[in-house]
Amino acid sequence: MSDFLTVSDFAEAAGVSKQAVYKRMTGDLAPYCKTEGGRRLIDLVAVELFNPKNNRGTTGPQVEQRLIADQLQEKDEMIERQREEIQGLKAQIADLQGHVIEQSRTLADALTNQTAALSDMLDKQTTLQENFQILLGQHQKILEGLSAPREESVPVEQPTDNPETTSPRVEQQKPTVDQPKKGGFFARLLGR
Repeated sequence: MSDFLTVSDFAEAAGVSKQAVYKRMTGDLAPYCKTEGGRRLIDLVAVELFNPKNNRGTTGPQVEQRLIADQLQEKDEMIERQREEIQGLKAQIADLQGHVIEQSRTLADALTNQTAALSDMLDKQTTLQENFQILLGQHQKILEGLSAPREESVPVEQPTDNPETTSPRVEQQKPTVDQPKKGGFFARLLGR
């Protein structure tokens, strides 16, 4: 990995003024420059562009190749970190999908159980309502039987072989004691 210096540190290392460095930053130093935290930084390898005598036999293109190799290595490392991060995120997604599937199954089972319980309750409610209607009808019949006037029946004589009495006889009912006597309006009003 390369070391990056500020413009003033780079100028000192290269043995030139800051103005000379600034002039060349848009030219041959451009591939070696980067901005970090609002500050312009220059790769230390670019110092050799200013001092061809001190580069121990390396030429300008060899320095550029080394710089490009360093940049490629940095990008490869960054790509590798991103791949690892992607793999970690994929693992998290798989875990979350498994959790969601498990939760969905749990909720579906709970819903099925609740539906069955509600169905049973509805069946019981229907049965209770039918029983209530039956009891209500029986209660109504009992009340009608208690409030109706009692009639006594007189046994009918059995037909004899007498040809004169050929018509069938019907039971005759006697009026009960509870029935009021019929009379005119004024008789009932005055109690006579």
